[in-house]
Amino acid sequence: MTQWRTGVVVAKTHPGTNVTCVAVLDDSSGQLVRPVPEGCGRNGQGPFFWPGSHVANLPVGGRVTYSATGQAAETRYPHKCEDLPCMELKSISHTQDDQSQDVTELYRSVQVLAHDSILNVWPKSTWSSPRQLHPDVEVPSFVVVFGSISALYLHQGMRGESLRADLDLCNGGSTKNVSVTSASLREQNQHSHQDLLNQYGLIILGVARPQDFHRSTRSDNEQCAVLLIGWLPQPSAAQVWCVPKDILTSIFLLSDRPASPDALASSNYETVLLDFLRNNLDERTPFRSL
Repeated sequence: MTQWRTGVVVAKTHPGTNVTCVAVLDDSSGQLVRPVPEGCGRNGQGPFFWPGSHVANLPVGGRVTYSATGQAAETRYPHKCEDLPCMELKSISHTQDDQSQDVTELYRSVQVLAHDSILNVWPKSTWSSPRQLHPDVEVPSFVVVFGSISALYLHQGMRGESLRADLDLCNGGSTKNVSVTSASLREQNQHSHQDLLNQYGLIILGVARPQDFHRSTRSDNEQCAVLLIGWLPQPSAAQVWCVPKDILTSIFLLSDRPASPDALASSNYETVLLDFLRNNLDERTPFRSL
């Protein structure tokens, strides 16, 4: 039974001419989904992406509605985890200004899904190379991680130039030479790229679909390339630091107003630290000496 659902676009790519793929933060589930046209993957056939300029113009932060069929996706893993077959995808509002969600609110909504390490979602066993996953592994096709973009540059390959990125992750790890398919990043000029480098924020990663879409056919050469599909820089109104758990816990314990046990047990340390610093530094509460 078809059900109309709503959400906000958090990442957008253009995998072909006049076609669009979006990652949406679904209002009802609070999870990332990928609305795909009904019939996507059936008998190994498309359409896998949404055609038309009305979809291509949806901005990140734009609110959308989509008619989910209620049927399980017929695509292959890992994309099957988030693929949501729909009859239609459209903007809720008529103007871009009306439909865009506040950037701080969007960041906070997506932040709850973020991880400190890619390996929390894509274990080592799922990787076939430093920038590729095995096809058909039953793991999410989206990962949101805390980190920054340390470099953006053009890479000359067999198919021409493509935009690539080096990523520094919150846990101290890094990922180099990642293909950038994010529409917003690819549309920015080189000067804009320089402005966003080394800013802390939310890195949204996806993977390319297996080279062979057919469910009945497999190839030893198939790979799912890791892609940078979205980037949400941390809003200036909510500047926080990415601090390892042990250091953050020590900060809490050294304060005259230590954090509550619930706060220390929280997995969202950045939010806890922000609230902690607001409460303590605004009131000039001193730290005890070691």
